[in-house]
Amino acid sequence: MKKIISVLLLLNFVFACKPKSEEIVPVDETECRLLSYKETNYYGTVTANDVYSYNSAKRLIELKSQEMLEKYEYNSKGLRIKKTVSRLSNMNKEAEEEYLYNGNDQLIKEIRRWLDPTSGKSTEDYLLYEYHNNGKLRKKEYYLHIVGGLYTRVQYNEQGLSILEEGPNGLVVKNEYNAVGKVTRTIQNLPAPNNMTTEHTVEYNAKNLPIKITIKINNTINGYLNYEYNDKGQETGQFYTLIDGALNSKKITEYNGENYIVKNYNGKNVLLDRTEYEVQNNRIMKKTYYKNDIFWESHTFAFDASGNMIKDEWKVNYQTNPIIKEWAYACN
Repeated sequence: MKKIISVLLLLNFVFACKPKSEEIVPVDETECRLLSYKETNYYGTVTANDVYSYNSAKRLIELKSQEMLEKYEYNSKGLRIKKTVSRLSNMNKEAEEEYLYNGNDQLIKEIRRWLDPTSGKSTEDYLLYEYHNNGKLRKKEYYLHIVGGLYTRVQYNEQGLSILEEGPNGLVVKNEYNAVGKVTRTIQNLPAPNNMTTEHTVEYNAKNLPIKITIKINNTINGYLNYEYNDKGQETGQFYTLIDGALNSKKITEYNGENYIVKNYNGKNVLLDRTEYEVQNNRIMKKTYYKNDIFWESHTFAFDASGNMIKDEWKVNYQTNPIIKEWAYACN
């Protein structure tokens, strides 16, 4: 069980090990603005139909979906100060958000208020933000009413990288970085009843690409993840081995021009699944997933001239028709 947990934690670490203090408040599109979003299910039923409206400053002021209406307000500086959510069927207001800023126009508090139209009562959640002198986020705290107080806290260094994360149930995650901002060590501690500490130490090559991750559980080495690359710096292999050197799993990536295939194997070198990517001008145009060499699902994408995704056709092996997601943009 520990080995399975370790692999899951490792995968989460490998693919999400760049925590940054980015986008702490919704940012409106100024070059390209999302005008609409539509989703149609397997049976041809429209399950989502969102329409976005903007003011003369190209800031989002209204989002109308099939059931809800969201409205946004801004101050004279163009900073968002309020969001309200109402149900279209009766126009009862069900939620609202308020945004407060300091003298440097930095977001310092975000209040999320949940309203009960029947009783007239409301509950509040809120986020608090603090900043370094260089303007980068220093700390973010999330207070949740259902837990009676602090739910999560994240602290960042002056480069905007997460160094300490405190989550629910006593979860604590610490991150260390090298001079170029790459994670070199992550320690995750789960207190009782789990009583488990997981540590990942990362080694890099001269190009700052990870070449080896050492995994420890409760201060005992559990295994290693080794990486291989081609001359272009593209990853060609991941090999997860246990402390005795036995192969636990591997991932192989094969390239053919821009296209590539990712294959996953178990410790006995048996192919478990593969994903085929069709790429054009650095954009993934189609992604097809096979499990045990049987077609499972595919996504076919389309983009506009500005590079925005405007269509995603998601087809699965148990349905004849795809789920279709469509976006429309207005670009300057």
